[in-house]
Amino acid sequence: AGDFVAVARSQFGEAQALLERARDILRRHDTDATPQTRAIALARTTRALGTVLRHQGAHDEAVLQLQMALQAQRELGDAAEVAQTLHEIGVTHVRMHRLQSAQEFLEEVLQVKRQLGSTDVASTLYQLAVVHTMAKPPNLDAAEAKLKHVLVVSRSSATRAATLQQLGRVCLRRGALKDAERYLRDTLELYTHTYKSDLHINVASIHFQLGNLEITRKNYHKARLALLEALRIWTAIYADNDHFDICITLQGLGKAARGEDDLQSAWQYFEAERQALQRLSATTHGAADRRLGAEVTTNLHWLRTLAKDRGDRPTALALGKQIEELKAGPPHAEPVAPPASTRPAPTPEYVAAIIKQREAVREALLSAAHASGEVPHRTLREVAEALQAAPQRHAPSDADAGLLEAAQAFAQALLRVPVTPDLLFTACDDLRSAIRATGVPLQR
Repeated sequence: AGDFVAVARSQFGEAQALLERARDILRRHDTDATPQTRAIALARTTRALGTVLRHQGAHDEAVLQLQMALQAQRELGDAAEVAQTLHEIGVTHVRMHRLQSAQEFLEEVLQVKRQLGSTDVASTLYQLAVVHTMAKPPNLDAAEAKLKHVLVVSRSSATRAATLQQLGRVCLRRGALKDAERYLRDTLELYTHTYKSDLHINVASIHFQLGNLEITRKNYHKARLALLEALRIWTAIYADNDHFDICITLQGLGKAARGEDDLQSAWQYFEAERQALQRLSATTHGAADRRLGAEVTTNLHWLRTLAKDRGDRPTALALGKQIEELKAGPPHAEPVAPPASTRPAPTPEYVAAIIKQREAVREALLSAAHASGEVPHRTLREVAEALQAAPQRHAPSDADAGLLEAAQAFAQALLRVPVTPDLLFTACDDLRSAIRATGVPLQR
């Protein structure tokens, strides 16, 4: 159900909740299925969760979930499932701009499918074409060849639509704007027939590309109309949460407004992007953080340009100083706390201490996954000791009794031998439920 919700309706928050619930049921053995059937279902559910997390921009967690699914499927000896999960990992690496590793994963998919005698390679060829397009310098000839091959071997409307869309991108990179628009509008027509609603990430991305195409043509009014459609859909899909897609669409709207000499609207769009980027920077790590940092710098450059356009020299100088500070320091803007009205209510010291220790385990899990290693036993031991000492340090109230019990169970799980990522994630999920029960809206 969660997988369907994600793909068909683009309601990723709901999909994540359903998939996490299904995963927890399978982990607790709350089913009459055989161990083999349960293991297969758990791996598939974990992969679907990773895919949904990717759509939400949580790439680090997506990779971790997908790697857990891949490990289980390799142990089960299910080559077809391994190929599908490798594909999802490759796509996630594309989204993270890790093009070399993305290409390696995707080429491994083709190798596994050749061994299986499978000709279902269209989606993987498509992603390899995306890699060729994004490369620096791009290999547009290779990208176009793979995309045209996809059109030959695929009869799926969705796949053909995505392929036409990517051919539009290739033409846009080549400056063939007329061909690019033709491909993009053909794609939009296919999506209109494929989906029952226009509230879909693929439809939004088409409007976004059409907006950029019109900016290139300097048809700024048409560009704003297309980008506003993209923004409407992105906002509905992501339920008003900040997302990189929303940020880059706001930037496009700022450019288009400036092109029309509507400097007030342009400033509002770029300022809205700046605030969204700052909120995102507080929760983003790794390669995605570096990409976000580049976008923050670009945003500040545009704001400085607008300040100059408006004759606001003090603001332009202040923004220039911020840009220089970014160049000299970390490659991203300092996180800015959300407005007081959106902050969760203050938590007791004991609850805050538990959250801190749980986060330490999660960060260690993510780091270990990226390094293809294990979580250091020293880290787990230190967290367990901190949890066991927390009641004496922070004197939890009677209302924290449930959390106290959950925290001690979490500490015991960290000291088990052998300790596995699956066990640690289950423990983190159980502790998260206990934290939420105290009224703290913990999101991950």
